[in-house]
Amino acid sequence: LTQAFHRKSAQTVRQIQTVVPVLIFYSCDDAVALAVNVRHVIDQHYRRAGLDLDVVCFEKSKHAQHLRVHPDKYTMHVDQLVDRALRYWTANIEASRAPRSAL
Repeated sequence: LTQAFHRKSAQTVRQIQTVVPVLIFYSCDDAVALAVNVRHVIDQHYRRAGLDLDVVCFEKSKHAQHLRVHPDKYTMHVDQLVDRALRYWTANIEASRAPRSAL
């Protein structure tokens, strides 16, 4: 299961063709997604891909409970992600509207 997870994660990261910000939440006490495995995938795949990455590790937060346990920190990081995504989108729209010189 763990090796299959790593392979699938690596394949997914390699398929990302658009540069967009990425936000990853995980927890040190998650019994489902072990922190050591999450960190490995982040370091070996996401960071190597050069993505705009924000990683948040909660010390105490069971699997998929981050928003419920840490609502302020969670929503702050989601708000920051949305702001970064809008900046990317705006920059790409403006770049696509820029006049192109004829060759």
